[in-house]
Amino acid sequence: MVGLVEQQMSAFPINSRIKVSNDYGTVKFFGEIKGYSGLWVGVEWDDPRRGKHSGCVNEIQYFETTCPNAGSMIRPGKIAPFDSLAGAIEKRYVLNIGNPLDENLMREAKENVKASIFEFVGAEKIMKKQSHVEHLEDISVAYSNAQTAGNLMPFCNLVTVNLTATLIWNWKIVADIASQLPRLSYLNLSQNRLVLPSDLDIVDLEPSFRHLKDINLSDCGLSSFEDILHIAKLFPWIESLSLQKNNISQLIAPDCDVVFKNLHYLDLHKNNLSSFDEILKLGNIVNLKVLLLMQNGLQRINLPDCEATEYVEIFPNLMEINLRDNPIENEIETFNELDKLKSLAILNQTPDPKSGFENMFSRAVGLISHLRQLNKISVNSGNRRDAEYDIWKLYGWEYLQTSGSPTERKKFMKKIRTYGRIVEKYGSPDESLVRPQVKVSSVVAVNLLDPEANRLVPKKLPKKMTIQALQGLVLKLFKSNAGSLPILSYVDAERQDVCVVLDNMSRTLDYYSIQDGDTIIIQW
Repeated sequence: MVGLVEQQMSAFPINSRIKVSNDYGTVKFFGEIKGYSGLWVGVEWDDPRRGKHSGCVNEIQYFETTCPNAGSMIRPGKIAPFDSLAGAIEKRYVLNIGNPLDENLMREAKENVKASIFEFVGAEKIMKKQSHVEHLEDISVAYSNAQTAGNLMPFCNLVTVNLTATLIWNWKIVADIASQLPRLSYLNLSQNRLVLPSDLDIVDLEPSFRHLKDINLSDCGLSSFEDILHIAKLFPWIESLSLQKNNISQLIAPDCDVVFKNLHYLDLHKNNLSSFDEILKLGNIVNLKVLLLMQNGLQRINLPDCEATEYVEIFPNLMEINLRDNPIENEIETFNELDKLKSLAILNQTPDPKSGFENMFSRAVGLISHLRQLNKISVNSGNRRDAEYDIWKLYGWEYLQTSGSPTERKKFMKKIRTYGRIVEKYGSPDESLVRPQVKVSSVVAVNLLDPEANRLVPKKLPKKMTIQALQGLVLKLFKSNAGSLPILSYVDAERQDVCVVLDNMSRTLDYYSIQDGDTIIIQW
């Protein structure tokens, strides 16, 4: 009996992962419970609604949960049986248990290489490879019960492995997998909960990851960026890292002598990074080329100050940034700030619904000097010429107004960084072309005067108001019970000797050339 208990205890180490039906949890306790027979597993569920308590049974605290009432005690027999990665691969790709052509794997692989490779390879070729497992290069055991590595020598040519939502729970297991697969390049560990490695673990395990280029840690409960930087010591030369959906709200400037030495691609979308000041902390990742920031709540993009002819020193090689689905408030300001990034060529951003994509496209191309693509639309020479002309004309008058003040001119050039370059191309704007048109008001401000009552009422009236309508207004304002209609005339504000009778009821105020400041005389 003792041997059986020890065997069961080894199967449920603290912090290991278990699954019951479709519910995942972390083992927090294994042993006996006072007042109940047999052995029990104390679990903190990923979904707190699945729990019943916080590890306390009959006033005895057996374990503690991060979320209140997210825990429960279950019998070991209810837990889904564990499998090795080798066993899970064999079931899906040799015995054809489950779907070997995993849709998640295909979608992620397409996104990763930015090509529809599986569409032209075809199902038939993949099925043929399954009869020769040593030829397999891309596999997925997503949502399987894989908990250990097993013997992976038969699958030594694997390049892509999808371990989404398995039961793998520590980095020693992951290192065992990676060390057996010398060609492994892309490893997807999303939706797993992995115990943080110790410093000694990092020293021992780091060599196992040196051949990896791309790791996906999306939705892994890694809200602390300090923990992420600690984990990153396992793979300091990684090229691509996905951290989406981890509830990250704050970042820490990484020590790039220790981590992210060769990081090209960083995915941070669907986190809680609402301030761009946090993003700036990543500016020392010298090799970073692609930064994904979708759905983070960013309202403003602000980069460090620099001269209009200079670029900021941070993000020196950043070529692509994705800002889609952020509530960005000011497109002009955003594009002007992004122009400070000397290598930026590709931008993705959601258009302002009020102005639309065409306006956004024109503004972005006119304000970001090196932009080559916006929302997957390439920028050609015609697009750039038209966009720059729009900026040349839109801000031409403001530019001319600063000609007498070097301070104001410098301030303007920082506000519209590309304007100096545009002027070099197309010359100084012509005042006659860029002078803003005076907007003609549709209303006129007059004084309504009733001499008999010695009453003066200032009023703004539509220029298209008829004299008949004006009579009705006067009745309401002055003598609503009067038995007759008022006789109206007006006195010119500039020439007091000019008094014109408003005798045509169908005519409008602008017909009589009534101007601001004129006085309308009311007689009863």
